[in-house]
Amino acid sequence: MVVGPVLLAALALLALGYCIYVWLGRAGRQAPWVGFLATTMSALVLVLLPAVVAIYIPLVDFLNRSTAR
Repeated sequence: MVVGPVLLAALALLALGYCIYVWLGRAGRQAPWVGFLATTMSALVLVLLPAVVAIYIPLVDFLNRSTAR
């Protein structure tokens, strides 16, 4: 059960890093909407990560309680 939160955090950080790379990486050859997309997706990841963790915690608690006797 430890792998889930670590994997989720790793994927969120990877997405955030990619968005920053797209936003800052090749600014001269990109369309003007790419910076907006990268910023929006970064904000979305930062907002949704706590929500996903908040949903995941009761699920893990339920699984722990259901297996304990």
